[in-house]
Amino acid sequence: MNLNTLRKKIDIIDKKLIALLKRRFLLAQKIGRFKIEKNLSVVDEKREEEIMEQIKKTELKKIFKLIIKESKKVQQNLP
Repeated sequence: MNLNTLRKKIDIIDKKLIALLKRRFLLAQKIGRFKIEKNLSVVDEKREEEIMEQIKKTELKKIFKLIIKESKKVQQNLP
């Protein structure tokens, strides 16, 4: 396998990650609207702990912490 082939495989994965993250943030918006309707807090520490518990590798924890942080921003900045 050559470098270009490997990069093309990473490009395919990146496109899938981008699509999945877009879907995740759209769902975060829906959750934010639900929380507003029910007068719930955006922050749900128990839920965050559950997600982090599923991730054991440090590099993935950092990525998911950032994803959760951005998801909370999406919920907090709803019109």
